[in-house]
Amino acid sequence: YADAQGYNKISGEMNSNQLVDHLDEIFLELEKIIAKYEIKRLRTLGDTIMCAGGIPHKNTTNPIEVVLAAVEMHYYVRDLQRAYGMERIWDLRFGIHTGPVTAVMSGRKKIQYEVKGETVNFATRVRSFSEAGGILVSENTYELIKDLFVCEYSSRMPVKYKGDIELYYVKGIKSEYSLQKKGIIPNKHFSVRFGLIQFTDLQE
Repeated sequence: YADAQGYNKISGEMNSNQLVDHLDEIFLELEKIIAKYEIKRLRTLGDTIMCAGGIPHKNTTNPIEVVLAAVEMHYYVRDLQRAYGMERIWDLRFGIHTGPVTAVMSGRKKIQYEVKGETVNFATRVRSFSEAGGILVSENTYELIKDLFVCEYSSRMPVKYKGDIELYYVKGIKSEYSLQKKGIIPNKHFSVRFGLIQFTDLQE
């Protein structure tokens, strides 16, 4: 899940049409990033985007792809903040969790997916724990991405009947796996590691 923060701050400075147009412009670019990483956008509701990796074909690389998309979205919005001023642009906050879902398909020309299950609820809760501008992931996701991304422990999230789940902020791609060691764009070393994971996935 990703949602925009700072709506009230901006709404006092723009009329309603400007506000909607500005949000549409940002979300159009975010959807391009989502498509780039072959992630399914399941729903856009107001200032919230719900996406899922590993649909319709299950794979082990989707947590990495989802986090890559979140990192790119984060830096896209950060660049807009620099261009237009902090008070003019929303901050995004992300909540990411990895696990099984039940997916229901609908439509003929354009297939749409509706996902349900505990994983969806967890992702929603993780997002609610995230700070504006943060990419917060659950322990499940962290274990699958920690070798490629810089992560920082955040806190524990209480879950009924399951105890506490640890949460981590993703700060970017590890320097050795990113172009110019900036943590934003994956380099060749990243591609090699990612390719090995894909190859293992195909073998299994």
